[in-house]
Amino acid sequence: MSRSDKKVGVSVHVLNGVYEVVQDVSGHLNGTLGETGRLLALTAANDVPTLNRMAPYFWRSLEHREAVWPGHDDYKDIRHLIAPVGKAVQRLYVRFMPYEIEDIDRIAFALGKQRAHAVAALLTMASKDLRVIQLVAPQFQFRSPYSLKRGSFLWASSPKR
Repeated sequence: MSRSDKKVGVSVHVLNGVYEVVQDVSGHLNGTLGETGRLLALTAANDVPTLNRMAPYFWRSLEHREAVWPGHDDYKDIRHLIAPVGKAVQRLYVRFMPYEIEDIDRIAFALGKQRAHAVAALLTMASKDLRVIQLVAPQFQFRSPYSLKRGSFLWASSPKR
């Protein structure tokens, strides 16, 4: 017999850029990477504009609240979005409550992929949308591409830290 409140773990491979956004949001929230990934994925799974952007990847129909996104035969392959060939990825371990995983599973079914692919797609979509990120972490702003990342070689050698 298993506990009804036991979390469901999902091991996700995400692009380095997505991983860094999750790290930055995690630092903003003073939380863990897994918890931040969970919050971002769930927020994206319940965000209609995000689901609209995912619609071209749906193989099967998805129903969410009052909206329906029909599946189609000429769907795009989600693997080109979440892990393009030649791009570096990192592993992120996310744990969901059993009642939370239902939204993820519905999206995975619509995509015709595994749960991990659905979470990776949601995190990829969320990492590109400041509005979704700010639903999880109010007042968050993306780091400038010209700023030094804490812990880098240049950070340690800079005159002002």
